[in-house]
Amino acid sequence: MGLTRRAVVACTMACVGLLGGCGGGGGSSSTDSGSSGVGASASSGTNVLFAGDAASGSIAAFTTLSPAAGTITANVFTKLTGAGSSLAYDQPRDLLYVIESWPFNTPAVQVQVFTGASKIAPGAVAARTIALNDFQLALAMFLDKTNDTLWVGGTDTSGLARVEVFQHASTLSGAPVPDRILKTNQANALTVDVGRSILYVLSDSVVSVYEGAATISGSVFPNRFVYDFAGNNLSVDSARDILYGATSQGSLLIVPGASTASGRVGTKVTLPSTAQARSALVDSANDRLYVGALGGGFVFDNASALTASSSATGVEVLAPGSLISGFAFP
Repeated sequence: MGLTRRAVVACTMACVGLLGGCGGGGGSSSTDSGSSGVGASASSGTNVLFAGDAASGSIAAFTTLSPAAGTITANVFTKLTGAGSSLAYDQPRDLLYVIESWPFNTPAVQVQVFTGASKIAPGAVAARTIALNDFQLALAMFLDKTNDTLWVGGTDTSGLARVEVFQHASTLSGAPVPDRILKTNQANALTVDVGRSILYVLSDSVVSVYEGAATISGSVFPNRFVYDFAGNNLSVDSARDILYGATSQGSLLIVPGASTASGRVGTKVTLPSTAQARSALVDSANDRLYVGALGGGFVFDNASALTASSSATGVEVLAPGSLISGFAFP
């Protein structure tokens, strides 16, 4: 089966004013009606794919998991200070989680929780917030939907790296006390292979791999390291045991056999364009990879078949000034 690549975020969200370089981003208001593009009307379908632009702090929703190349309507529903780097969607409970953390403590380090995400409309505000009072910066988030557990990583108020784990995520509000605190390497991004109980934490260009993720706490040392990663997101396909991310050169980095990998073992896949990858999130159920980039975004079908010599087809449209740094889907 051949590989296909469809330019999606670059051409779609640019048309509704999400991206900072397209005239609709970068403002200080907390919501965005999409007035610079298709208008304020919400999509008529059900939202299933969400994307964030860190350049403008905007979040948009799409009614398909597999958008075709070209212009489609995205429901730009909100702008938050520092939003866009990490999102998570719990479809059974219809909750969207968005970290709001940048710049430092402005207005606060917190997770915004939107209810009824599948039907969210422009002007929506979070139903509740989860205050992360131990953090001065939190960029990393992972939602274990099966166990209703939220993982958050970043830098604490003393400037030290930490990861906090919260159970019963769907009911949290206010300033909850974490069930576990891990003193790890700096967490610019993190992901968890829940079935294998492995935590992957990205700091600079190194992924630290921690086994026993379901129970570890306190000061923990990695079991091993994987090198040459960068960007805003890590993502693991637990079914196929493949780790995805971006490199410091802006290409994709793919690590098969991730649960036992160590060292410089990844396969680099260069995007067939001038765009540089900054984030990657895999949909294991559909073997589909969403890639956020500086100036655009892409969808790769048959993700597990990607190799250094992969040939991708499709039309690309760039949106200068954007930074697609996070995705969320069921």
